[in-house]
Amino acid sequence: MVEPLIELNTHLWKSRPYKHQVQDVASLLEHDYFGLFNEMGTGKSKTVIDAACELYRTQLIDTVLVVSPAAVRSVWIDADFGEVKKHAWVPSCVLEFHNPVKLVWQDDEPKLYWVVTNYEYIRGAEHREELKRLLHGHRFLMVADESSFIKNRQAAQTKACIEMGQLATRKVILNGTPIGNNPLDLWSQSNFLSPRILPYKNFFHFRGMFCLMGGWHQKQVIAWQNLDRLQQHLAPYVIRREKKDCLDLPDKIYTQLEVPLSEATWKTYKQMRDEAVVWLNENPTMAAQAGVRVMRLSQITSGFLGGFRPAEDEVVEEPKVVEVGREKLDLLREWVAARLEERSDVKIICWCRFRPELERVAEDLKDLLPTYRLYGQGRKERTEAIARFSDVTNPKPALLAGQVQAGGFGLNLVAADHVVYLSNDFSLLSRLQSEDRVHRPGQTHHVLYLDVLATGPKGQKTIDHHVVKALRAKNDIATWTVAAWKQALEE
Repeated sequence: MVEPLIELNTHLWKSRPYKHQVQDVASLLEHDYFGLFNEMGTGKSKTVIDAACELYRTQLIDTVLVVSPAAVRSVWIDADFGEVKKHAWVPSCVLEFHNPVKLVWQDDEPKLYWVVTNYEYIRGAEHREELKRLLHGHRFLMVADESSFIKNRQAAQTKACIEMGQLATRKVILNGTPIGNNPLDLWSQSNFLSPRILPYKNFFHFRGMFCLMGGWHQKQVIAWQNLDRLQQHLAPYVIRREKKDCLDLPDKIYTQLEVPLSEATWKTYKQMRDEAVVWLNENPTMAAQAGVRVMRLSQITSGFLGGFRPAEDEVVEEPKVVEVGREKLDLLREWVAARLEERSDVKIICWCRFRPELERVAEDLKDLLPTYRLYGQGRKERTEAIARFSDVTNPKPALLAGQVQAGGFGLNLVAADHVVYLSNDFSLLSRLQSEDRVHRPGQTHHVLYLDVLATGPKGQKTIDHHVVKALRAKNDIATWTVAAWKQALEE
């Protein structure tokens, strides 16, 4: 373990750290620039937050600039699930630099400022200049979350991050898949941290050291070489950990990603939401039908409309289902591809509330890995799907798309250790049972649970947020009154 220049006082920390997190905080404090290449689910965000609070306590920084993919911003800033809210233990103020917002420092009392933005937003020169103006005179730690977003040396967002990094007091990159299948991805990430890490005068010098070129005009990489030397260059400045090596991690790890709906999908959602609010005002005692009407909002955030309609006392089937968007599906593809870069044997369960959503997931992702379906089909087909997916002796990756009503009860699916909720049932019992299909005797890994939440184009919260917030608080949404639904929709 690195002996930090700053003496750690973990008793001040808001939440208990794990052993590896204490070690990683020490490394971050020892270096002005550093990379945490730990696997997803090992608590990189908490590590950075504790390190930032220690740096603020000793007056080495007064601000943290977090740059992340748009879908990850909520992991930092969300008032209910956000990492800063959960872990920051010094007076803090979280400011979102996005779409476009003029931020003003709150100088009423000293505090650590957290300015959170995303890669796509600071690509624009005018946004970047405004950010520079905002940070002028501040000693800030710059955090590049999911730093593979700056792996392309020619991309505008890579150049923007390097430009901002030159103004930072300290820099950290966070990435669970730092190189994927291409070690050349490390050039820009290392250059962001410091040009001194890699002793090569330019990218082509770097590429010549580690690549054998061939193919058309000798422009294709046909093999890698000297990768042990690359590892030696990086070793003093990065740490890489996998979940299996962090033995004191919790058994269940929860996180979420946000994805904005398109303008067209958002228009449909808003219209349906407004109609639902009007109906709730006119029918204050019809709690059962309120849930059915709100279900249509969940269906829209999942990319579909139709297939059922509420009657006075029942759900009446409609034959036509219309696809209105694929925002969640596109995010899921990116996320699954990243997990395959981490582990070639990864097995993932994707729970979907709606059958068209399930069918689309299984069909669309089958080019990435074998996919299986689990819903109310015949017993033989269902048994075959479960048996093929649950074969722990099979080292090949797989994804099982299922409905919790059909697959959430009574099954043993411990072959998986990644569980995605693309949409949620309103029943707390269904959620808990579906979680326990994976987290039960025989499970040898820490289990990661990911909720995918849709937002409006400008980050407006949707029904997804209220559902997940309630379920994580062990609140059975199926018992909500009309008043509770009305409050959720009007917030």
